[in-house]
Amino acid sequence: MKTPIRSAIAAVAATALAVTGLTLSASATDADTGPTPSQSDDFVLNASDMEPGSFEENLTVGNFTVTAGPGSNVQVTAHARTGAGGHEFTQRLELRGGGSAQTRSVHFEVAEESTLIVHALSGSSSADRTLALHRSDGAGDAVVAHVTAYGDPGAQIPAAAVVVPDAGSYYLASTGSGINIYRMQVLEGELPERLPWAEVADPVITDVGPDTDDPTHLVISFDGEVGMDGADVATARLSEAGGTVVAQEMSATEGASGQIALTPPASGTFTAEVVLSRDGEEDKVSEPVTAPEFVLPLGTAQVHSALTTDITDGLATVTVEWGSGGGGRALRRGLPGQW
Repeated sequence: MKTPIRSAIAAVAATALAVTGLTLSASATDADTGPTPSQSDDFVLNASDMEPGSFEENLTVGNFTVTAGPGSNVQVTAHARTGAGGHEFTQRLELRGGGSAQTRSVHFEVAEESTLIVHALSGSSSADRTLALHRSDGAGDAVVAHVTAYGDPGAQIPAAAVVVPDAGSYYLASTGSGINIYRMQVLEGELPERLPWAEVADPVITDVGPDTDDPTHLVISFDGEVGMDGADVATARLSEAGGTVVAQEMSATEGASGQIALTPPASGTFTAEVVLSRDGEEDKVSEPVTAPEFVLPLGTAQVHSALTTDITDGLATVTVEWGSGGGGRALRRGLPGQW
């Protein structure tokens, strides 16, 4: 049985809507009512369509207002990425820090319960960050939902969908450090149904082996649903003896199975796990699988220096330093001209 989504984040829930242009509004086919937000480009903020630059004054983008001010500017910069739903982005809106109703925030209004779809990434590739959706119509800037902006979700930026609970004015802002927004869209009506998390199967690792195209990688293959009826993202990780995680990567690519390539830091034997995550829910973790013995290929040595560092009794000492892998240093003594 499926139930309507009411969690703060239901990432990737609107992917099908974004691709097909489907609308959730009952009046969408009523020619007398005019376009609804889900039909109108005015209810889409796409950073790729914005004028690039740094801004210290408010910007109007359709029915959205981006706030900025002196000392709290926002920027639109070039950055090519792919988003869930088949979106290709060429620019991003950089909020550049925590926001408020007055600055570094994106404001909009809705006439009824709606869905806000957001493609966003953390400004740091090594740390996830959070966007908060606030009311701004006399409700004390109350937070009604949160959006996770992942630091490194893999090849695709997830599409996060949140419930805008009823008619009113709202704004979206970072709770702390910088976050980059690639696209926002408002759809009137309730979110589509999503399979309850309790009914989503745990991931199962089906294979762990070397990458035939890149021997520095181990590829983890797994069964596990990512998308509307599954997780928001899948994470593969490698651990050494003792449980320390030495490599991990995330993927938001939708499907019932997937592959994630990891780069072990050194030769050795590692344990592989896959984790399925849905915002607001407890992670689902696969049974651990021992990876085959991994041998990190030797890189090409690069000589950084070769210097005569000493001459004693007619014998010269030459010190050679090189890098790649662990690097190295070697000494050799002999008569000049013997090398």
